[in-house]
Amino acid sequence: MSEDFLPLDLLAKLPIFEGMSDAERQQLIDIASTAEYAPDAIVLEQGKCGQNLLVLLEGSCRVVKKTDDHLQVTLAEMTPFEVFGEMSFFSSAPHSASVQALTPLRVLKIERRDYDLLIQENNLAAYKMAYNMIDNVAGRVRRMDEWVSRLMADGTQEDRRVSEWSNFRDKLFVDWKI
Repeated sequence: MSEDFLPLDLLAKLPIFEGMSDAERQQLIDIASTAEYAPDAIVLEQGKCGQNLLVLLEGSCRVVKKTDDHLQVTLAEMTPFEVFGEMSFFSSAPHSASVQALTPLRVLKIERRDYDLLIQENNLAAYKMAYNMIDNVAGRVRRMDEWVSRLMADGTQEDRRVSEWSNFRDKLFVDWKI
């Protein structure tokens, strides 16, 4: 991909490219493409498989989760330079939520199969990107922990909340149990 779509000095400011040299950022840009979406378009669909890491370059979108009882909950609204699709990118599983365009969108897209080629080459830029994504996901988990802690600290319906949190914790860590 050519540099004209987004200058390398701007890419240097994106958290996904943190700690990388211009040459390393260019190696990732070389395997990336851009895509555009109209307002209301579904960029990622909950339950569908796809292993693309996306960086929002222009526009805004929302992350929406359908619950088991068919309710739709907005989890987040995203603005430029935020990353999404990382869970399915790094773990071959269906998308856990949908992402819908609120405005016209332009995204940077890295496909897993192209990223895997960099990993096979022992490419340092690929490892730095993974490290940056771990930092991003850890931040989200920290914020979720804080939110759940505040929710549980509220004394109303405490027994119900403790039970719900225990069930949530069991589901969250089920794959890690020995």
